[in-house]
Amino acid sequence: MFASFKELLRFFIERRNILKFRMRRAIIARCGNRCDLCPAFNENVTSLFQREAISKGWKKYFNMDVSPGDVECAGCLNRGKIIDRRCPVRSCVKKQNVKNCAECPHFICGKLKPRIELADEIKKEFPKIPKRDYKRFVRPYESRERLLELRKKHKEQIAADRSNDRS
Repeated sequence: MFASFKELLRFFIERRNILKFRMRRAIIARCGNRCDLCPAFNENVTSLFQREAISKGWKKYFNMDVSPGDVECAGCLNRGKIIDRRCPVRSCVKKQNVKNCAECPHFICGKLKPRIELADEIKKEFPKIPKRDYKRFVRPYESRERLLELRKKHKEQIAADRSNDRS
């Protein structure tokens, strides 16, 4: 299974890091993606081996050319290096002055639609995606249901606030 001791060691280090970030609270990006599950999120990248695997995975599943040295992201909610500097959703959400797309009056707009359809497209193109790759390269970007749930909660909160204002 493991060609060398180095490979075995890398496996255990990666497993430890996966367990660490599973215990963290969800960090939902402006577009509904899960930063805390994203393989490039700063806290999830600890070795060159991981950066190389992420770079190869993104090329395979998304046809993205990201060099291993550039696999690093603070998340669009934070300051720091952001992997997708040209993201149209980030600037739009800021302009709309909302937390994320779920709160936007123009939900689901042309800027968001390609992003929320991405995970579905990957699942169609790779119907037998290995479980490990699914967790790493698909699950973080399954944003449609997340945003719909956030939108529902947001509307309920607005209704509750209006009800309290009337009292």
